[in-house]
Amino acid sequence: MSDRGKAFGIRTNVVDGNDPIESYFAISQDLEYIRKNTKPVLTEFMVSRLYGHSSASGANRENGECPIERFEKRLVDSKYIATGFVKELWQQYDDESRDAAEKVRAEGVPTAESVWDHIYVGNENADWRKF
Repeated sequence: MSDRGKAFGIRTNVVDGNDPIESYFAISQDLEYIRKNTKPVLTEFMVSRLYGHSSASGANRENGECPIERFEKRLVDSKYIATGFVKELWQQYDDESRDAAEKVRAEGVPTAESVWDHIYVGNENADWRKF
């Protein structure tokens, strides 16, 4: 994809999007270039798909290394974080996501009358039939 920018004289590059450190430095360099030269950059981030595209294609975990687990291991091996802290963090976010899921499940079922709710601030001009 990034090669398409070359035809227009746009600076391009390809980055391992599964590596947060490489991604950070690539974005930093791109932003520096953009601010200095006021020109665009087309950066392609190569990322893995851990699960199928949708339930139609099968949402099962595909073979391949999880970038989160890979980075977690890198941080633990480098002694930037402790294994116990990682477990606590995973538990904290697991609890938070379960709480959010329960909150959503407890909400009422939408009605036909509520289809325009939350489209515009104060629902102003939300229903095209009222124009």
